[in-house]
Amino acid sequence: MATKTRKTTKKAAPEAKLPLARDIWLAGLGFYGRIYDETMERAESARTEANKFFDELVDRGTVVETETRKALKDVRIDTSGTVEERIQKLREALPELPKLPEMPELPEMPELLQFPQFKSTRVRELETEVEALTKKVNALSRKAAAKSKARKTPARKAA
Repeated sequence: MATKTRKTTKKAAPEAKLPLARDIWLAGLGFYGRIYDETMERAESARTEANKFFDELVDRGTVVETETRKALKDVRIDTSGTVEERIQKLREALPELPKLPEMPELPEMPELLQFPQFKSTRVRELETEVEALTKKVNALSRKAAAKSKARKTPARKAA
């Protein structure tokens, strides 16, 4: 009987490429893992820094609040003085506040702009005359409007 000989093919070439592909895959995974680790470290560092910064702001706010309360307690602005005096006391107590503009001097108000109970008799008389004239003008306006309306309506023609 004839014996069949088996043909052998060399599979060494594909097997040699397999470890190289696996090394490339593992290098990619390693790169991803390293980026992940560094990102997590930076995120934790940022979170720690943010918490530290927040705590510093809280501490500074506490100091400012304490200083402001102390300054206001020392001043105890009484309300019996003028506004200008109270503003001056507040400025002295808190020198770091921005300067407010000075209050302008108000001119004397003319008699016509003062309160009604202080108006002169002549002003009251004039107001009464103005009211009476206003009523007359309104009555005349109504009459004129009625006349113009009567003129605008055409006369009917006899049929």
